[in-house]
Amino acid sequence: MHPFTGPDDGQDADFDVTAWVAGLNADDRLADLAAENLSSDPLVRGSRLEIIVQNGVVILQGELESEEAREAARRRAWTLPGIRDVCDAVKTPMGGV
Repeated sequence: MHPFTGPDDGQDADFDVTAWVAGLNADDRLADLAAENLSSDPLVRGSRLEIIVQNGVVILQGELESEEAREAARRRAWTLPGIRDVCDAVKTPMGGV
């Protein structure tokens, strides 16, 4: 279901706005936790990294200095409670994505 589908469109009279907002808040909390966790790693700290969480999936975007830093970011993202998957779209100087 598209997140903006609601009872007014006639498609889903059982749409639960409270549950949908709670889901957003959970992802926001996970994104904050992921940012804090990743910034504590010396290989990742100070890098240009965007962290997005959607439905428990961490999406890492941006640039890191090395493949070692990229792997550290992936590893740290997976350690968070409630994470269902990690999508790595990080670029490194070697051109990796």
